[in-house]
Amino acid sequence: DLVSALAPTLATQMKLWWDLVSLDGYGYPWGRSLGVVSYLDTLEITGFLALHPEFRPSPLKDLVSEFRRSWMWLMHDYKPTTHLLSVFDPGRGSYAYISKEREWQQTSAFFGKALIAQENLFKGIAAERLQSFPSTPTLPEVARFEFFRQGDRPAGVWLVRQGSLRFALPITTGTKPGVADYLPAPHGLPGFAAPVEQVAPAGATHYELNDGRVLIATDGADQITPGKDGRSLHAVWRRFALKGGNPAEWVEPGFEVAVSWAIQNGTLTRTETISADASITLRSVKWNLTSTAHDHALLSKDGVKTLTLEGREGTLGVANRGDLSRTSIQQIPDGPLSRGARGAIPLHVTFEAKDLQLSPAHPRTFEISLTPKVAAKTAVTQRKPR
Repeated sequence: DLVSALAPTLATQMKLWWDLVSLDGYGYPWGRSLGVVSYLDTLEITGFLALHPEFRPSPLKDLVSEFRRSWMWLMHDYKPTTHLLSVFDPGRGSYAYISKEREWQQTSAFFGKALIAQENLFKGIAAERLQSFPSTPTLPEVARFEFFRQGDRPAGVWLVRQGSLRFALPITTGTKPGVADYLPAPHGLPGFAAPVEQVAPAGATHYELNDGRVLIATDGADQITPGKDGRSLHAVWRRFALKGGNPAEWVEPGFEVAVSWAIQNGTLTRTETISADASITLRSVKWNLTSTAHDHALLSKDGVKTLTLEGREGTLGVANRGDLSRTSIQQIPDGPLSRGARGAIPLHVTFEAKDLQLSPAHPRTFEISLTPKVAAKTAVTQRKPR
């Protein structure tokens, strides 16, 4: 009865999950259910779908392939000498409720969830007499926006899987105002990752007012307009989240931010325009590219700064144009700001403007273009268990 009552939402959620899942079995790249939990969820979801073909977004053989890839990632993460997952390895971030005393809980949940999910999966395989499955699942190209809520303060997620451009850009609410895991940034884009449970301008702008308050364009938006072909997105903020404030404690500072994202020729371009009805000065405007890269090269030509980042996922080309002209690059040691859900984010590129003056006749605009090139082994090779 419960499954029948939930049938419409289950069908929608399973399609959404399949449009989000990565080749290595990672279920969803943003939010609180991150790291090993997202891989565990893939085991459970595929086990459920093996028994319920009416909700499948893809043939069983591809679901089995995703199960295998998720399992192999988890086995690589598992330490047989201590019987623990690598939750607290250097560079790995977890939400504060995952204390060292609760590390074993994550591992024991892994055992229990994997056992039940595998039993369900094998029942489905036996019932349909599946004889083989591919080593790499067939994941369709995706470019669409899924609304979670419309009306006042709409929310949703932009889903993109187009060659090397693979990401989810959520415009939604997190566990606290402006937390990086929920910012409107391209989560899952090769070379980019958000620091876990930190309030930082990771892929989304921070605006510092002259009184020291920091505002963030996140936690839903005032307006969301997806492109008809799914290859662009436009959002507007007039009410902002307050760093250190309370949920839904909106601040209306007297300026408006419009952000457009667009895909063209393998590049994601983010264009932001800040406009005001009266003259106002922002103490600072800051946008960070928190990257998994370990090396970089920076060039400047005709006023355009071009950066190439190299890391475990391949290369990420970055071009910056406009009013965020100050650029700094830092190697961040292991700490809260350099810990990602699946590994370290040691390289932080900051684009910033100080004392940015706005007036009705003088809006400010900056543009950042991101072009990933995924390493061949990252795209097709599964991590091997130890």
